[in-house]
Amino acid sequence: MYRFILLTFCIIALIMVIGYSIKWGATPTSDFMAYYGYSRLVLEGKQLEEYYDYNTFNQYIGTLGFPEMKVKPHNLPTNAFGMLPIAWLSPRNAKIAWTILSLILYLFSVTLLLKMNKLQLKDNLGIGIFAFALLWRPLYENIVMGQFYIALLFLFTLSIYALTKKQVALSSLPIVSTLLLKGNGIVPLLWFAFKRNWKITCSIILLLIVLVIISLPLFSLSTWNAYSTEIVSNLGRTPLDGHVAYQTVNGFLLHMFTFDEHWLPTPLIHLPNTIVFAMSLIVNLLLMILVFTYTAIFGKNQSYLSYSAVIALGVITAPISEEHAYILFLPLIIGLLTQIMNENKGRVTLNFFTFTFLLSIALLAVPIQYEKLQFAQAPLIFFAYPKLYAGLLILICYSFITRKVRFMQNFQ
Repeated sequence: MYRFILLTFCIIALIMVIGYSIKWGATPTSDFMAYYGYSRLVLEGKQLEEYYDYNTFNQYIGTLGFPEMKVKPHNLPTNAFGMLPIAWLSPRNAKIAWTILSLILYLFSVTLLLKMNKLQLKDNLGIGIFAFALLWRPLYENIVMGQFYIALLFLFTLSIYALTKKQVALSSLPIVSTLLLKGNGIVPLLWFAFKRNWKITCSIILLLIVLVIISLPLFSLSTWNAYSTEIVSNLGRTPLDGHVAYQTVNGFLLHMFTFDEHWLPTPLIHLPNTIVFAMSLIVNLLLMILVFTYTAIFGKNQSYLSYSAVIALGVITAPISEEHAYILFLPLIIGLLTQIMNENKGRVTLNFFTFTFLLSIALLAVPIQYEKLQFAQAPLIFFAYPKLYAGLLILICYSFITRKVRFMQNFQ
């Protein structure tokens, strides 16, 4: 009976994903058009430096039949490689192709995560986690918005798998790809350096330098200079970056301590921007050191959970991360769920720790209208960051399990 219920949920989840993809998979959005627009510009032989200006980029996207952009162009020049193979298609057909590719990459990622946790679809736990992955809300956010984070999940999953197999090259290449395509991967790179895994650290840095040099004929130094001047110098520091849509430590601190008449009219305390920026750097650095200290890089299961925690950490310590970025928590959640269930012999023991973990998953998995609290005052404004709190709680749960495992190993 239990197995029948799980299979039913799995089938329902699969139908929901397919139905949602059919409904939204052909509709271009601002997020999708930002990626598509970059690739289209390169395909047309245009230099990107002019298009880091919002109005110029918006006008260009308008010529493609999309009249108004809601996001500013802020991605790396090399982000244009991401959709280059489909940039020759119309925006609608390109969105369809991207949706199909994203679903394939997602299913492959989930299957590989199950394999790393020694789970199979013929097992009850494997079926249950597979159904959960299909019902995972960030998946639907990525489908609607045509975002890049499913591709990042795929690359990070490959890197985790390679690390557990102690394959340096295969673990390095996906991180280089995430850095080039989206700028993600800095936290894992720092983690490898922190753990003195110099082979992977040096491989990533050298490959990154080589690929950037190779790309110079497409992206001139003036393009990189425009990106640095227009984007890097301001990323995570403008009042708009303190919008509650950005569920990060940086966004939280900006919202609480920055005043802006339009976006942030009700801070707790108004502090100078330089102080808030310094606070963000210090808090994020402390979080990294804390998580890095609890991680291990040797041993297959330890490597999997540790690397997954570091990838998740990269979401909440990023300058800006919206809800769809929390799809990168999936490897850590699956790993922790598997470990908890295995420790309890397949049963759910509802203690304080398990309750906290399941509550955190629920906060990430269900739709919450926290954006309506953008202009709320204290104490209501503290309810505007449920995804950030959930991410932090999951990392705390990870550290609790890590300490427990280490205690048992020392005891034995």
